[in-house]
Amino acid sequence: MSRLTQIADDQAVRLRDTERRLAEVEARGHSGLLAAPATLSSDSSDTSGTTELDLGLDRTVVITTGRRIRLEFNCRNLLGTVQQDLFEIRFKENGTQVAAFRGQVHEVTAHIDPHTCRHVYVPTSGTRTFEVFLVRVVGTGVAHIVAGATFPATFTVEDVA
Repeated sequence: MSRLTQIADDQAVRLRDTERRLAEVEARGHSGLLAAPATLSSDSSDTSGTTELDLGLDRTVVITTGRRIRLEFNCRNLLGTVQQDLFEIRFKENGTQVAAFRGQVHEVTAHIDPHTCRHVYVPTSGTRTFEVFLVRVVGTGVAHIVAGATFPATFTVEDVA
């Protein structure tokens, strides 16, 4: 089995697990996924300079006072065009950055290894919109998230306690 096939299989398993957890939450009515996972089932656009690229994976949820929330983004990989460029995947809550995860391009047009980015924290209660962005922070090239129908990129918002 090729590495890309294994990565696609792993992503499919993660998506099925996320869907299972959502069903459990709906049955319990408390902690767990706060919304259906947002998915990207085709490659994202390329980044442009140092302008943040909104991946369109936003989730709007209602947060209860004092609850810990886990934000999680999974993707097969990120494809960059210039060696040594550095990119960030950023999580934002209502437009304010709450976490960032960096990946560096080691070979030209090479895939940065699969990403699973997680951030756990206690946001303010109320209605909150969470988003995922991609941006170049060092270098001159562009990058995009690699995704497809059988290996989508996913973003989940989960109440963990």
